This record gives sequence, structure tokens and C-alpha cells, in this order.
Amino acid sequence: MKVGIHSLDVVTPLGRMTVDTIARMQKVSPADLLEQIGVYEKPVLEPGQEIFPYAAQVSKKVIAAAGISPRDIGVVVYASCGVSDRQMWSPAAWVQNQVGAVGSCAFDIQNGCNSGNLGMQVASSILSQHTGRPYGLLVVADQLSGIIDYANPAQQKYFCFADGATAILLSKENYRYEIGSFSSITKGEYGDSLHLKKGEEKIWVRDDEDEEKMLADEYLLEYPQRIRRVLEKEGLQPPDINHIFMNQADHKLLGRLAVALGIPLDTIHASYRSYGHIGGSDIFLGLKTREAEGRIKKGDRMLLSSSAFGFSWGSSLLTKVKD
Repeated sequence: MKVGIHSLDVVTPLGRMTVDTIARMQKVSPADLLEQIGVYEKPVLEPGQEIFPYAAQVSKKVIAAAGISPRDIGVVVYASCGVSDRQMWSPAAWVQNQVGAVGSCAFDIQNGCNSGNLGMQVASSILSQHTGRPYGLLVVADQLSGIIDYANPAQQKYFCFADGATAILLSKENYRYEIGSFSSITKGEYGDSLHLKKGEEKIWVRDDEDEEKMLADEYLLEYPQRIRRVLEKEGLQPPDINHIFMNQADHKLLGRLAVALGIPLDTIHASYRSYGHIGGSDIFLGLKTREAEGRIKKGDRMLLSSSAFGFSWGSSLLTKVKD
């Protein structure tokens, strides 16, 4: 049984961090820093805030807009990087209770910023095969801005990290976007490159120039590789794709991916200038934005392409089947 995206929404905190603020902490020119990170400003939580209330808020909003009963939801998946002050606690169970999805299966997925993409596939499979209810809820939420040491030049590539939450209502019928093939890979040899130590507030990153170069090559290899695998499964070619929504952690990678695939740069949505990298929600923010702008037409094919520390890459095909 096919499953698709019925509707979705994205919320971000009201707090903003600008390139000028980061430049002052770095003691560098804002223009020079902007050239490196590409981010003018990004949404950030206020001190002491958590992303979980935003996750509940956007979930309730999507359910109410769809006009369904929360009891029609058979599975709740909470996908994230796992950054939280709480241990041995399930955000999925908490959201399930907040929205009133009584009797559903609820669990968490942590696969870095690939979590939303992976979570969509897992939740869709469970909804299709293992629940008699017509809907599923995928929540993608991350709070990443606060774990970066903005005074440390070695963490510059992570200055784009921001905060945001997404809710995706999955459906067995009457959906707008049909979910197609998926391809993912994890290269565990890079798994110890960065982590957040227990009791520490800022992320630890391995300082290894050789590994940095290898990882840069891996990203340029695996993004198009995952996309090509999906297209092969569907009997498609890169020019058959109308939109690509990908992670916004490396703004220069967007252009390189377009060249690698031989497609126009405008095919790839860019949100990094005003949003930075809001974790696994990047791909859904792009979809929501182009949908709101009326740029996605019935029959359009699109790819959700994501990457993650760990290190994982994934790509999913969506087709718009209903206006």
C-alpha cells in the first residue's frame, strides 16, 4: 500500500542570531565570515528554552488543519539529532500525549540530520503494514544552535547550526505527495569525528585536516550517489527531477551538487541565508516554502536529500499527485 504526505508545517523560534553577532565573537569581518558560512541570520532558542514545545505546537497545528481526530494516528515518530538535557526520556511519547494520539505506537529515531528522511520511510512502512489507522505523525525537531562554540574558529563549519521543528502528517489515502524509493548509506569509519560529551555544553570536533578533506570528498560523492540510486529504482534521470530539497549545512555544496548531476542550480532549494541549518527539518522547510509559493505543480517529482554526522546520507523520492 502506498503512503504519502497529507500535509506538513515548520516552525522556528523567534530568536535570531546574525552573522554580525558571530563575527564579533570571532573578531573577524562580517563580510569575510558571510563568505565562509553563507548565513545572514538564523533562528535560535532563547537561553533555557527547549525545542519540544515547538514540536508539540506544530504537531497540533497540522492535525487541526487536516481536520482529523488524533485517535486516527497509528504511529508517532520523533526524529532528531538527540540533543537534549534529558536522558532515558522519549520525545515521541511526550508528543503523543500532547496531541492526544491515544493508542498509537510512538518511538524515537536518531540518525543525525538524516533522521527526518529516515523517519519518513520508517513511519510510512509501519503505517502501511502494521496499523489499521489511516494516519501517521512524523515530528522532526532539533536544537543545535546552543552546542556550538562560536569563539572557536575550528567550529566555523557548524556556525550555521540553528533550531526548528517540523510536523508531517502521513496518510494511506488522500495524500498530496506520494512517497517513493529511498536510498541510504552510513560510513561508520567517521563515527567518532564529533560528539557532545555528557556534562559538556559545546560539541567536540576532531581536529584532523586529512579527515576533513576525506569527508568533503565523501559529501560530494554520496549526495549524487544516493540520488542516482533512487532514480535508478524509479527509471528516472536527473533532468526528470523538478525540485531537490537538501540539507543546508554547507551552502557551497548546493552548486557542486547541481554540477555533479547536470541540473540547473535553481532545482535545488536554498534556505540557508535566513535559516541556517535547522537539522533534519531543512528538507521539509524547502518543500513547505516552494509549496507556499505555488512552485510545485501536480506531477512534479522531487528529492529529499539529507546527510548526517555519523556519517549517513539518504535520499527519498516524492511525487505530487494532488493539488
